[in-house]
Amino acid sequence: AEIVRAPTSPTVVDVFVQQQLEVAAGVKQQLEADQRRYPGHRLLPGKRIYFLSTGTGFAPFASLLREPETYEKYEQVIMMHTCREVAELEYGRQLVESLKDDPLIGEMVGDKLRYYPTTTREPFHHMGRVTDNLQSGKVFADLGLPRMNPEEDRAMVCGSLAFNVDVKAILESFGLVEGANSDPKQFVVEKAFVGDGI
Repeated sequence: AEIVRAPTSPTVVDVFVQQQLEVAAGVKQQLEADQRRYPGHRLLPGKRIYFLSTGTGFAPFASLLREPETYEKYEQVIMMHTCREVAELEYGRQLVESLKDDPLIGEMVGDKLRYYPTTTREPFHHMGRVTDNLQSGKVFADLGLPRMNPEEDRAMVCGSLAFNVDVKAILESFGLVEGANSDPKQFVVEKAFVGDGI
């Protein structure tokens, strides 16, 4: 192990982020302040970030899709959203379409954002559950992406309890490991949404 020292306490996390170091230590108050500045550091750095959601689980990603840091940290942002019917996808579709024209982040979004909406009941150009499209590899084929791997891919999951459990197992089958604020890894699961699965 190598110890890398930051010049001052307020620069500990900046050095950690810039040098892509695995562990940061420092004064507790400074680390807590930096946690607020770097809220996404529950995940290790990666090439692609997958936002995986069902129904109203899209909501937490709405703010992340508008966040410049999302496009600074990742080369590709893949938003997968599944609902029963096409009309339920409308909010997400409108939000995604508006991002390229957004004066703050439009240029950053460019072609980095890939939106993959699906339905489970009503006919649509992409159908099936997020879980089925991940397991079968259909989403990767449709978007021209490699299968998920722990070296390049990160994921955030938000949906029903059943969805979260199923997606967690699939991500683990790809070799990704669940992380936490105290132990960043390749994916995190939002635990605020509980309900019936889609």
